[in-house]
Amino acid sequence: MTDTTPRGVLIVTAHPEPRSLTDTAARRLRAAGHRVRVSDLYAMKWKAGVDADDYPDRDPSRPLDVLADSGTATRQGRLTRDVAAEQAKVNGADAVILQFPMRWFSVPAVLKGWIDRVFTYEWAHGPSVPPPPTPPKAPWRDGGPCCRSPWAPAPRPSPTGGSTAACPTCSTPSSTASPGSPA
Repeated sequence: MTDTTPRGVLIVTAHPEPRSLTDTAARRLRAAGHRVRVSDLYAMKWKAGVDADDYPDRDPSRPLDVLADSGTATRQGRLTRDVAAEQAKVNGADAVILQFPMRWFSVPAVLKGWIDRVFTYEWAHGPSVPPPPTPPKAPWRDGGPCCRSPWAPAPRPSPTGGSTAACPTCSTPSSTASPGSPA
């Protein structure tokens, strides 16, 4: 059974061409009933560099410590408006899509800057951020249990014929495999 519950989706696009794949993705997601928000970093003229201006209440007499200063600003609710707005969008989303052209084997600088500025210490990571919940065990292709990966590869053929009776990722025995299940 497929879950058809409408979701909130944030598309963060870092493409200089406004008519890129983002329009198609947003249109199709909306047609499927999802709530879609788009952060077009080029249209927003997103500031890519992290600097002291991102932490307005920091003590200017001491050197910038991005980790400590972002954590303090996050805990005190004193982030810049643009960063706080993007964090609110992420908090309101069930899924985040990062859409960008692949150049030089990485994300464009403007998207790297969005990640650096939005995923602040004490909001996205740090000792006060709880770990994500442990996902339920996902079925793998033959219907058996799998360790933690919903993308586990298909069962491997065994030397004696048929397929292995364990998850190929973690070797968990398959107690629910049925004859004739796809390999």
